[in-house]
Amino acid sequence: TVVTNTLGTRPKSMLWVVLHDLRLLLLRMAYGEALNSDCGGGSLSSNFLLLLYQMYSADMYAINAEHDESPEVAKHARGLSSGFLAAVEIAQAPGFDRHDSRSKRLEKGIADTAPMASLCSILFFNPGKEISESDVEGNNPSPKWQWE
Repeated sequence: TVVTNTLGTRPKSMLWVVLHDLRLLLLRMAYGEALNSDCGGGSLSSNFLLLLYQMYSADMYAINAEHDESPEVAKHARGLSSGFLAAVEIAQAPGFDRHDSRSKRLEKGIADTAPMASLCSILFFNPGKEISESDVEGNNPSPKWQWE
C-alpha cells in the first residue's frame, strides 16, 4: 500500500520494486555514499542485514510471480541475466567498434544492467547447495548455473 500511495498506482510487479531497491542500495554501498542522507537510515551493518531481508523478499515475490501473479514478469527477470551475458559477449568480440555511438550506448547499458542481472542470476539460477571440492575439480556445475 505504501508503494501504491506513493506512485498513485499499483506497480505491475512487486518483484521489480524490490529488485530496484536492492540495486540502489548495493550501488550506494559500492560507491561509499552516505546511507542516512535520504531518510535517516542506519549503519552499514544494519543496511547489509536489510539487503539479506530484501533478497528473501525478492525470492518470495519471484515465486509469487512464477506461480500466481504473472509468468511473463518472472520470465523477463529470468532472461535478464542471459541478455546481460549476451551483451557482454558482443562487447568483448574482436570486431566490436568501441568508437561508434551505438557501441557507447551498449557499453553504458551493460554497466547499468550489471547489478540487476547479478541479482536476477542469484535469485533464479542459484542451485541452493554448497559447492564441494569435487564439484570444482570435476567441472560438474549445476545445470542452473550461468556464472563461472
